[in-house]
Amino acid sequence: AGMTLRQFADTYLLEEKQVPAYFAASEGRYRGLVSIEALRSVERSEWEVRTLHDIVQPLLTIPSVRENTPLTEAIARLEELALPRITVLTPADAVGGTLDRGDIVRALADRLGLRVSTAVIQRIKDEGQYPPGLQLPSIARTVTDELPH
Repeated sequence: AGMTLRQFADTYLLEEKQVPAYFAASEGRYRGLVSIEALRSVERSEWEVRTLHDIVQPLLTIPSVRENTPLTEAIARLEELALPRITVLTPADAVGGTLDRGDIVRALADRLGLRVSTAVIQRIKDEGQYPPGLQLPSIARTVTDELPH
């Protein structure tokens, strides 16, 4: 998290076509999510002196789910917030990973014993959309509504 904004942009952003999630860490702990929008809001002349600490969004303030969150809730949260991916937090409030629509389709396919090619999963990840005809958000809402409260 002590890296300057210029170092971060030069190292991670110049070559990337699709920007992954970046989490800043210092002293062995995750500090938060580095938002590309926050980076863009900083005057470029300040990139040499400002650090990631200045723009990081603290972990507990970003959209997230827990490792034990039901998949139906994760699907609903992704759709409700119109996110490309959502952060998964561990019980210790550390980053466990991220979850996107491709990960969801892969998990469901594995659970149901269906074969979905790596190319299809990658396309879902790249496009940020479920395959046409696969109405997972509607299915998740129906399942959630039918669960006892």
